[in-house]
Amino acid sequence: MRYWLGIDVGTTVTAAAVCREDGPAEVIALGEGSAVVPSVMYLGDGGQVVVGSAAVRYAVTEPDRVVRGFIGRIGDEVPMVIAGQAYTAAQLAAMLIGWVVDQGAGQHGGPAAGIMVTHPVSWGDYKRQVLATALASAGLPPVRLCPEPHAAAAGYAATQPFIPGQTVAIYDLGGTTFSATVLRAGGPTEFTTLGSSHSLAQLGGANFDDAVFGHVLATTPALAELDADDPATLAATATLRHQCTLATQALSADTEVTIPVAAPGITTSVRLHRTEFDDMIRPQLAETVHALRRTMDSAQLSPTELGTVLLVGGSSRIPLVAQLLSSEFNQPVTIDADPSTTIARGAATLAAPTTHLDSSPPPLPAPTTFLKPENNPPPPSLTAVPLDIETVEVRRRRTNSRRATRIAVSSTLAVLTAAGVAAVPFLLAHSDPSPSANAGTSARNAPSPPGTPVPDASPIPSSASPMAGAGVDGEVSSTMTRSSGVIRKTETAAPHQLADPPAKPDPATAPAGVPAPDWVTTYTWTTSWSNPPPTTTRTTIPTTASPTTTTSAPPPTTRPHPSTTIAAPPTTSPTHPRRPPT
Repeated sequence: MRYWLGIDVGTTVTAAAVCREDGPAEVIALGEGSAVVPSVMYLGDGGQVVVGSAAVRYAVTEPDRVVRGFIGRIGDEVPMVIAGQAYTAAQLAAMLIGWVVDQGAGQHGGPAAGIMVTHPVSWGDYKRQVLATALASAGLPPVRLCPEPHAAAAGYAATQPFIPGQTVAIYDLGGTTFSATVLRAGGPTEFTTLGSSHSLAQLGGANFDDAVFGHVLATTPALAELDADDPATLAATATLRHQCTLATQALSADTEVTIPVAAPGITTSVRLHRTEFDDMIRPQLAETVHALRRTMDSAQLSPTELGTVLLVGGSSRIPLVAQLLSSEFNQPVTIDADPSTTIARGAATLAAPTTHLDSSPPPLPAPTTFLKPENNPPPPSLTAVPLDIETVEVRRRRTNSRRATRIAVSSTLAVLTAAGVAAVPFLLAHSDPSPSANAGTSARNAPSPPGTPVPDASPIPSSASPMAGAGVDGEVSSTMTRSSGVIRKTETAAPHQLADPPAKPDPATAPAGVPAPDWVTTYTWTTSWSNPPPTTTRTTIPTTASPTTTTSAPPPTTRPHPSTTIAAPPTTSPTHPRRPPT
């Protein structure tokens, strides 16, 4: 009788089921007393291939011939070296799938009429094509591929059909990965993906096993003192890890377990309660719930629009999973009788000719020559690793590091800028008083020392000066005292009148043909940076010059600000004849 084979090749375990014309899908027993088998292979001499628990046992004595975790590396062209031979991950997956096909043919008396192999929902066309090429190169019969969530929904619908139009959330928690997908049922085996799926790599049952193993190590400090290179220690560690995995599975039904510990010189046991186990894994399970929430948001669905949440994968049998999902979404949570084989049974159902997928699988490529062990390339060097390919987690950490660096630099610059601005008034208030300058002269001209002849106080107009032609509306004289820091201001002179006008010269003595120069007086201030300069007007002074009394400033104690002119009280100095205008 004809049958169709469905294979679920997971990162941790592999399951298979067959579907006949006259009945539902049935699971094939692949492991030793179990329906699933570990996705571990031992490659011996002469092409010998050992799969499952027997391969795990070889890992203690011949670890260089045992390979695991290769499913997650499909699409990576960097080969994996086993016992000196190089294989790609797709070639190893084809060898495992070929072993499962042989098991089905041996149990059912012949080859399958059709084969359906599932793949993670996150795979794109490239990875599917790579796997299809490897399967065709291995000489297997025609194989179709389908995503795992579609197979999981079809496997559950074989016994509990969905209503057309009903939405179902697939919560797939496996051994090392998690994925969340929302589907809409269009028929018994027709499903459409809504929104985008979300996956979490390196999160699954293996993490929970490690948590239990860490609890045992913390409870038994003597284990840390063993020699890690001793073969007896390696064998005891492998046995202890297996006991921790059995304890994790037992806590799905029991409330307390006892983990035996046997190592060189150590014989004891560790008790573990379910509440302790729940506290260990609660943060990681919360991440899976948030991932399912993001998937529903991408599909624009509220929890009330969900028909059910279907739990898939062996780790979904943990009671805490259903508790967290029920409290988060307030919707019914459904779990199959054997969630670890739900996808395999659905793949077998979809492989039958009476069923079809929502989207057609990619066509199989032309067969190519399978890479024989003797023709394998040499082991890869460090330069063979594509350094420009990074995982999402690495990119996220580097982006966060760059963002934190930019924030730290910006904060430092802001603090330094604020400190500098705040220090300016303090420095001005505690600086030495600026030197006085003659009224009507610019501070850019340094005052002459005592005893030096003072040039003519009457400025000569110049078109290059920005203040040429400006007059005076008022006069401000500001000084600072070192002891008190008080600023004194003199009385403002009357408009259009100089504070200390010189004696009027006789117009008759003015040389003919010489234009009358303008007396330009400029004033600036030092009392505040925000005070505006005084308004000035033009005052014309006769051209005849006569000896006048000028003032000079005391010797400066500090260098004045380049943009300030300070008027000081006049002091008497020897008179000097005024130079005639040129």
